[in-house]
Amino acid sequence: MTQSKLITIAFTLLITSMNAQTKPLKMKTINYQIKINKSSEEVWNVLAKNYATVGTYHNGIQSSFQITDTPDQGIGAARHCTINNRMYIKEKIIDWQEGNSFSYEAYDWKGMPLKKSINTIHITRIDDTTTLVESILQFRMKPNFLSGIMKGKMKKSLRESLLGHKHYIETGEKNVDAKTLQKKYKNF
Repeated sequence: MTQSKLITIAFTLLITSMNAQTKPLKMKTINYQIKINKSSEEVWNVLAKNYATVGTYHNGIQSSFQITDTPDQGIGAARHCTINNRMYIKEKIIDWQEGNSFSYEAYDWKGMPLKKSINTIHITRIDDTTTLVESILQFRMKPNFLSGIMKGKMKKSLRESLLGHKHYIETGEKNVDAKTLQKKYKNF
């Protein structure tokens, strides 16, 4: 093989590799909405301003804490959530629209077949005492075929998460198990 053919092949492989790296990742999207009987300010304060404290009241998370050297809210705020003894996820806020929405991305995890995950929380005022919360989760599992298989489980998990938020924000009761929440809020 001539040197010019080798250079052509190497160049083609390099360009192909670069195109593969810049190709956007196809992700599954699920969303869930729930009304919370509190003002949008109260809901924002719990979900966004106290971002790192989710483990203190949410039953699906064993514990959570703010990651050192990150802000406590806004873009760059990061938290570590321990799910159980074998699983954790680290998330950071990548978009912040004060009082309206924020997005966070998983950037490190253990014990989950996750490739990428971004969750966006929209908070919409309905009236002085009612707020609509919408969670839009984009995810891709590793390997990719698991994304379709896991979509139903992810939707159920998203619903349980929002029910946990709703219950805590409305009642102040912490760490209520998912079955109790599903029974209490079966019409949501």
